[in-house]
Amino acid sequence: MKSLIHLFVFISVLGFNNQSTSNDTDAVKGDLLITVEGLKNQKGQIGILLFNKKEGFPSNKEMALKEILLPIEGNTLQYSFKNLPFGDYAVTVMHDENKNKKLDTNLLGIPKEGNGVSNNVVNKLGPPKFKKALFTLDQEQYSINIKVKYRNK
Repeated sequence: MKSLIHLFVFISVLGFNNQSTSNDTDAVKGDLLITVEGLKNQKGQIGILLFNKKEGFPSNKEMALKEILLPIEGNTLQYSFKNLPFGDYAVTVMHDENKNKKLDTNLLGIPKEGNGVSNNVVNKLGPPKFKKALFTLDQEQYSINIKVKYRNK
């Protein structure tokens, strides 16, 4: 009788684990629409980095969840990341005017090309902080606007 009870408990636990695993694969997802505003010209391209953790933020593309380079066709641009799991994210944008696929900076590390961050965070000393740029994707359709800022070269 004891072994029958143990077998029932084992099968019940196994069934529960299988059920929770299938729910994990059915995670709720949404689309993130990013509108980039304030481009001063149509030179080069726009780079967008999507982060879901602070490591590498704001500019390490190897640590970004997703990266996209887009041509410019006006002073506003839109791009949508599809089927992202609900959760916390931060986005950085750069206006790569010379198409070298990186944000050019001066000797002090100040950007020479336009850039922006989700929540339009501006940090006067050093790069923007992940925590301040963080937003929560919690809808099937979620939109953010990022204003590109330019500094004197």
